[in-house]
Amino acid sequence: MSKSGKTTKLGALLVAVGASACCWLPLLLVSLGVGATGVGAVFETLRPYLMAATVLLLGAAFYFTYRRKTACATDGACTTTGPSGRAKAMLWGVTAIAAVSFAFPYWSASRLADANADETALGAPVLDSPVYGMTCAACAVNIHAAVSAVPGVSAVKVDENPGRVRVWTESTIESAAVYEAIRSLGYTTAAPATRTAYIEVKGMVKQLGIT
Repeated sequence: MSKSGKTTKLGALLVAVGASACCWLPLLLVSLGVGATGVGAVFETLRPYLMAATVLLLGAAFYFTYRRKTACATDGACTTTGPSGRAKAMLWGVTAIAAVSFAFPYWSASRLADANADETALGAPVLDSPVYGMTCAACAVNIHAAVSAVPGVSAVKVDENPGRVRVWTESTIESAAVYEAIRSLGYTTAAPATRTAYIEVKGMVKQLGIT
């Protein structure tokens, strides 16, 4: 395999993975305990360019891999060789990874559509709040799962653009638990943060949590 062929394959692989980074990178950073707000948005903006670069690099990789080479000996005899089985396997492996990277955001959107509640059949939600930091459907799917796991929540709808979560319940729930589930994933909401106040009650100071 030529050096040019190896370089274009590696380049196509890295750029293809970067094209779907708007979806998987925020989830990875959140799992590591690192804030993800803004990171996915950068890659979402670059995604069309990264996809175009991947296609160009794959085209170059196919050219360098499948082009036939002719070698001539001193006696004038020439032989023509094609790509090796290993080179072709590597190229098609990179192409498969690129295809999966391209499809991941669309697959996530399909999952979100299946998971989201039909609000027309449920009436008004008990909680309707904006969520900041979502960049694609994969983020929304993650938020949907976290909010659905809150005790008392019966249905959830998450919109990625604009970021918004709607919650329906069959019983009374603590809205703070829903907001905490979202914030634990690294996203922010419009709900006020809990603050501490001190008031005097019959000569004693009592600490109260105020939301």
